[in-house]
Amino acid sequence: MLVNAAVEGLPVDRRADVFVTGAVLWEVLAGRPLFAGSTALQVMKLVAAAEVPPLGRTDAPEALEAICRKALALEPEARFQSSGEMADALDPLLFEAHFGAAQLAAELAWAMPVVCEPTRDDR
Repeated sequence: MLVNAAVEGLPVDRRADVFVTGAVLWEVLAGRPLFAGSTALQVMKLVAAAEVPPLGRTDAPEALEAICRKALALEPEARFQSSGEMADALDPLLFEAHFGAAQLAAELAWAMPVVCEPTRDDR
């Protein structure tokens, strides 16, 4: 487990990066924090439990939610073993949906409106 390993000083490997990537993907798709706590300790406990709620989006393919869940598996052995393996799982979905840069920008703008608002220099 990511948090337990880090707290105990155990080595973490590339599967910890897969977990974090899965969390970011889940948050972008859901539009809300995956592990929301009022203190850092609460957040660490939520991450350590790795309880992943449904995305709550009817327009998200079931396969995409399954990819998020696999990346966020509690045990590292149950996760994608590398970012390349996760990318291989995502590729067919992006191809099927004809998901390109414009759609990605729209999703990011929806998920992070303050971050994605144009500034004076962007216009």
